[in-house]
Amino acid sequence: MDDLILQCVRRFIEDHGAESGDISTRAAADAHRIGGMLVRADTQAGTALRRSGILNLLDTLLLNGAQGLTEAVNSVGRP
Repeated sequence: MDDLILQCVRRFIEDHGAESGDISTRAAADAHRIGGMLVRADTQAGTALRRSGILNLLDTLLLNGAQGLTEAVNSVGRP
């Protein structure tokens, strides 16, 4: 499942990365969900290599100013 999530996130970044920080776009609304999927994948990552790839994708989204991503990252460890 992680491979599918990572593939979807990479595609989202390719197609909508720059738009993910613009609240007037649908991509900004989707960025929150994408971020949540990445955070869940990170908590379940089995290897350092997998985790590194996930963190690189999170960094890319953060650099694009993706909406809702900070909240998704901060929610780690909270019920």
